[in-house]
Amino acid sequence: MKPFFEYDFKTTLINRAEIEKVLGISIPNKEKQDGHRAVKIDQTKNYDNEDIKQVVTAKDEEIAKLKAEIENLLKSIDQSKSAVDYKKHSIHGHFSDNFEVLFKISKLIAEKCDPDNPHSYPNKEQIREHVKTYYSDSKELADAFYKIIIPEKVKNRGRPPQGVETFKGF
Repeated sequence: MKPFFEYDFKTTLINRAEIEKVLGISIPNKEKQDGHRAVKIDQTKNYDNEDIKQVVTAKDEEIAKLKAEIENLLKSIDQSKSAVDYKKHSIHGHFSDNFEVLFKISKLIAEKCDPDNPHSYPNKEQIREHVKTYYSDSKELADAFYKIIIPEKVKNRGRPPQGVETFKGF
């Protein structure tokens, strides 16, 4: 008997049905599959399907609504960017002397303070003193400026460590 790898398989006949029955599988037959090939659809023919037309018109209307909504959102973004006018010291077109003072103090603090160092910001007493000296005697107004201008992380800063630069004054 010959070893398996020297056996001539060209002369061996295999019964497909018998193999499928013994193994319990189905082997695809390439010779018989020719009848199941895809048929090309005629692209020039117009299909009159009312359901498809209704779905397409509904989707077109939805697209138009979404485009209008996008335009409105873009307009609102432009309006929100222009809500604060730094040159005229106004917010949403409203002007007051207190807004002007608020903008001036904010500008001074922004020029003199380091955002990464919470101890470089003024405390409530320093803002009260500055507002009393230059603008108004009202402690409530100075406290309101402190609440608006000073970041929350700075309000809870505690004592400054040694060697850390603190606020030197306006």
